[in-house]
Amino acid sequence: MTAECMPGGEAARVMVYSPGTGGCYLFLYRTVQDGPAFADIWFEDTAKAVACAEDEFGAIPSAWREVPDPEPGHRQDILRPVNISSEGGLE
Repeated sequence: MTAECMPGGEAARVMVYSPGTGGCYLFLYRTVQDGPAFADIWFEDTAKAVACAEDEFGAIPSAWREVPDPEPGHRQDILRPVNISSEGGLE
């Protein structure tokens, strides 16, 4: 799920992603447009990630919206499908 943040903060948008192995990532973005995150933070559960996003980065509680999980082999922090090459780069 993703949400825009209050203006003037460190992040313009945040996204919480759970890879299904326990725990989740909180991705931080400098713009509201889709693109790579500038940072990520690992949490043991989604509730802690959402609380951090709202308390520390100004995520607007009413702005949370569900987004689809990335396809296998694609970047986890970008909404549009972006392949990860075998060399670790983007395709």
